[in-house]
Amino acid sequence: MIGFGAPLSALESEDLLHYRVGNVNIRPQFTGGMVYNDNIFFRSDDTSRQLLAGPREGDLINQIGPGVTFTLGENPINTLSFSYNYLHRFYTDHSDVSSGDHAAALLAAVTSGKVRVSTSHSLSYLTGIQGGNQLIAEQGNRLLFSDQLRVSLDLTPK
Repeated sequence: MIGFGAPLSALESEDLLHYRVGNVNIRPQFTGGMVYNDNIFFRSDDTSRQLLAGPREGDLINQIGPGVTFTLGENPINTLSFSYNYLHRFYTDHSDVSSGDHAAALLAAVTSGKVRVSTSHSLSYLTGIQGGNQLIAEQGNRLLFSDQLRVSLDLTPK
């Protein structure tokens, strides 16, 4: 019996989706999906309300979302990162309400001894359908801001 051997190595996502330029790590990302929503305009089943807003309408929605994250340094204790993501929704039967959302975030954390201070700041620009408790859903542009500050104290010995 004659046999041949060759080393096998697996291809990891880190090999394709992680780049390094100097002290900056770059991680591109991509999401995709498909969802069916049976009430895209947030309309009621109540027939008296349907006179104003119309009947419920459903649609198949395809979603794609590219993004990227930049992280400074290798140290998990002290970090600084910036990320940007875009999500576009393509409505199959209601293409006039297809929309895209932008989101950016800045995160930082510093640890000294048993104290850790972390902060997160994000900004989102949303253009999709909004509704809910309204009689008529509408498509509009909105800006969302979020800021967080957290201080942690480790009381247990390591």
